[in-house]
Amino acid sequence: MKEFDEIETVETFSFLCAEQGQKLIMDDIKEKGINRVIAAA
Repeated sequence: MKEFDEIETVETFSFLCAEQGQKLIMDDIKEKGINRVIAAA
């Protein structure tokens, strides 16, 4: 996905619903100013 300029960050994490996964998302939102999140399985 990094070939698209509009995509700020790409992460691979098996357990996004777990506390650690949610923290990963929240940290990216705070640190990178992300205003949209897409999670896919």
